[in-house]
Amino acid sequence: MEKLSKFIFTILLSSLLCICFYTISNAVEMNKIDYTETLETFDNPERGFYTHLRYNFKVSGNEDPEEIYLEGNLIHLRLGIGAFSGKVNGNKDLEFSEDMLNMFDKILKTIKSNGGTAIVRFAYDNFDGDEDLEPSLDMILKHISQICPILTANKDAISYVELGFFGPWGEMHSSEICKPENVSKAIDVMLQNTPEEIKIGVRQPKYYVNWLGIDRAKLNENITVKGTPEYRVGLFNDGYLGSHSDLGTFENREIEIQWLEHQALHTLYGGEIVATRTSSGNEEIDTINTAEYMSKEAFRTHTTYLNSEYDEDVIDAWKDEIYNGDDELYKGQTGYLYITNHLGYRFVLRNSDINMSSNKKLHIDLDIENVGFANLVNNKAVTIVLENSEKKI
Repeated sequence: MEKLSKFIFTILLSSLLCICFYTISNAVEMNKIDYTETLETFDNPERGFYTHLRYNFKVSGNEDPEEIYLEGNLIHLRLGIGAFSGKVNGNKDLEFSEDMLNMFDKILKTIKSNGGTAIVRFAYDNFDGDEDLEPSLDMILKHISQICPILTANKDAISYVELGFFGPWGEMHSSEICKPENVSKAIDVMLQNTPEEIKIGVRQPKYYVNWLGIDRAKLNENITVKGTPEYRVGLFNDGYLGSHSDLGTFENREIEIQWLEHQALHTLYGGEIVATRTSSGNEEIDTINTAEYMSKEAFRTHTTYLNSEYDEDVIDAWKDEIYNGDDELYKGQTGYLYITNHLGYRFVLRNSDINMSSNKKLHIDLDIENVGFANLVNNKAVTIVLENSEKKI
């Protein structure tokens, strides 16, 4: 699937809407439609600045988290599972309990009922930033296999699965067990037990290339095909623009962004913007976390989501930065507004044609342009609403 700058919706509606059509037609003739893009921000599904819900599961007695009724178009689920690791519970590694799995299912269903979708990540340190708290690899793989039926049953409530499970915060680093060969086994279990609609993100390209057995130096040559396992695997980036390497995320930024130009067309890409710092003592400091830089590169990486709360200093700086890029509509607006409105997809109606055919069918042509950084990755139902001052259909 290639990113389309423009596409046409053609819809045929039954003659039952003729009265509504004529009312619309007369209104269109009397009032010229202005197709200028609005600056308004829309909380469309699966894109934008996310809010997060953190919940630490227990073996038994799991109760609704206070935030379970949190409303939002995109919720980042940070699910602590330390209770099932012997290194945390002080006893032994445990399989996920039925009580825990039922609560996970309930959380996903509640998010869906609130009109949202979830990015899902699990961590054994309960998102406290502690190292080496994972159970055995066999138990990690067992845990992944246990959640897959719930992911599958709630696939329409899931935007993305950030693989997690390894390392502090599930960020897949700073852990003895977080070796590429072990992560490869985890990827396989997740892919083999979930449907193709569910996309999976790993923290760094090194895990992807090791799993696929390809040369990282030639990653830009890897163009995946729908229907293959690799088509479903992308990145999540919690070092977003923190340095030239995104705090060690990238080995060769240009080559790996060239890969994202294709791979992130059909997988989500995003994470946390971070303050400028080095990931190693040898890395040169390179300040790239400005709205100006991101407003260009994000079209290449197809960035869909970012943390709404982190990093506050960087986000505040965007609110003070004035946009001066190529989009005339946003000249003089803040860099924050530009990024907010362009995360993920943003569909703009450029032209429309409504007419009645000889067989009494209402014919609607909509010329719609996607001006956002990314695609709408997961399929959604489209509803056309026809309305005037008296009636809506």
